Amino acid sequence: MATNDMTSAGQVWPQWIQSATSSSANTTAWTQWNDTGTAASVWTYWASTTNGTTNQPWTQWIQAPQINQYTDTVTVGSLSQRQQTTEEAAAWKRMVEEQERKKQNAQKRALELLQQILTETQLVAFEKDQCIPVDAPSGKKYLIKRGRVGNVFSIKDGKPVERYCIHPSDYEIPDEDCMLAQKLMLENCEEEFLRIANKTRLAA
Repeated sequence: MATNDMTSAGQVWPQWIQSATSSSANTTAWTQWNDTGTAASVWTYWASTTNGTTNQPWTQWIQAPQINQYTDTVTVGSLSQRQQTTEEAAAWKRMVEEQERKKQNAQKRALELLQQILTETQLVAFEKDQCIPVDAPSGKKYLIKRGRVGNVFSIKDGKPVERYCIHPSDYEIPDEDCMLAQKLMLENCEEEFLRIANKTRLAA
């Protein structure tokens, strides 16, 4: 980054405060700002180019060396910000990938457990149609479709007549674990299942 040379006669600050000029009158910006005895205005000195000099503060302000000072500073800052943003993005990507890996591992284990506990008939139906037929102790028949929300149906004469919605509140639990819980509850605690689940009657 370039540094601001305060000793140069061509810099903004010396032009602002210096009292020595090539003319008999003090025409620096600072002098004009404080001198109430002259008709010259500060802005005229600041921006005017009619006196033929190239050392007005405005001219010095917009010269390439001064612009480069600030451009260099912004560039360095931008590079630092871009580096920080890149590092944050990389860290976020690693976190998302790790979460996805854990999710896939959990789903894999849940599927393996479900397949181990299903009966032979249920396993065939699950692998073929992604659903689990359940015969409850009451004699009622149910069908658990793959999923977790509103995926349990009461079957009568081969047709679904009621739909039930019952599942854990933690949505990070794999669907296969939810389906297994629904199956075991229907086979062992049907009354509790029917008491808790939201029921919707289906049109005939």
